[in-house]
Amino acid sequence: MIKNSLTISVPENKKPERIDRFLSRQIGDLSRSQLKKLITEDEVLVDGKTVRPSYLVDPGERIEVNIPTPPPIKAEPENIPLDLIFEDESLIVVNKSAGIVVHPARGNLRGTLVNALLHYSNNLSTGSDPFRPGIVHRLDKGTSGLIMIVKNDHVHSTITTMFMNREIHKEYRALIWGMMPKKEGVISDSIGRSRSDRTKMSAVKKGKSARTDYSVDVEMDFTSLLTLKPVTGRTHQLRVHLSNMGKPIFGDHEYGGRGRMAGMVTAERRKLAVKILDDLPYQALHASKLSFKHPVTHKNVNFEAPLPENFQSALDLFEIDHYRVGMGKDV
Repeated sequence: MIKNSLTISVPENKKPERIDRFLSRQIGDLSRSQLKKLITEDEVLVDGKTVRPSYLVDPGERIEVNIPTPPPIKAEPENIPLDLIFEDESLIVVNKSAGIVVHPARGNLRGTLVNALLHYSNNLSTGSDPFRPGIVHRLDKGTSGLIMIVKNDHVHSTITTMFMNREIHKEYRALIWGMMPKKEGVISDSIGRSRSDRTKMSAVKKGKSARTDYSVDVEMDFTSLLTLKPVTGRTHQLRVHLSNMGKPIFGDHEYGGRGRMAGMVTAERRKLAVKILDDLPYQALHASKLSFKHPVTHKNVNFEAPLPENFQSALDLFEIDHYRVGMGKDV
């Protein structure tokens, strides 16, 4: 294993201090427990000699720390089924299931779309990240639908530029709580990192500009089906925009689309909502259409993916319930 070696000199005016505590302040990238482990494994030498973690450093001593460099981690192929919508020599379009993460990250190296793609194809663009071969855009874990994969670096660069120039058009279907104020409109709240929870995004005045165009397809008793067209591509944009309006996406754990909203409807409606939520482990958000000019053939291409089965079942139940309520036949 490759090791990085650091040499630290104890200052002349330094008072005696445990070596593990002293080094934890000198080496910010390692915790005290990690340093203790290196000391016990004889990777820390004081004037060429091994010591214990309780050793007290003295002024003028020379400390050598050998830090093992972990082997590079890369995504590994896995035999995971793919729902292929399209493939040619340059591109692959996949209908991703909700619950699948797009690419690996440290701590989550398996079971992702990239693992499946590596098993399926040897021809994926390299990009700039070994965890993201072929990936030019992403969908949240809980969002289903169309995602484009790129097979070579030249096309990767072209598609990246097309995204930046907003030449690739995406359309989503979303089931939301409540009704929108208008049948169609624009949501333009700026988006930034949440101050209260850094893993989430929120609508903030000094955030990045964001725009979502929407239209209402169906209004039911206490939910609505929307078509969403993101003009920009901010993290969690659609989910944040709707949540900030008080119309969170049905089933959205992170942005208020589950239990809290179920408590805001009548007892009769709540029973139906809870039943459907049990069958929808993730947000009812689906990337249904993808349109762009092919980077090689220069022909306009359009792809569509039907709603997932549990999303469609939820919609059917809500529409049946809405019909019964309208006829005076409560459930």
